[in-house]
Amino acid sequence: MQYAIYAVLGIIGLYLIYVISTTIIGFVIKVIIYGLLLIGIVYLLYKMGFFKLLKK
Repeated sequence: MQYAIYAVLGIIGLYLIYVISTTIIGFVIKVIIYGLLLIGIVYLLYKMGFFKLLKK
């Protein structure tokens, strides 16, 4: 009977680790994607001379 309890706890533990790891990985991927988008937008504005207009 004890082995069944340990098995259930182990499965729950693995599931929690899986969920936490996927959310962390998903968060990191989102940060990278949004970071690249922001860098791209800023770079495009810089290429178009947007910041030169602001300095005037």
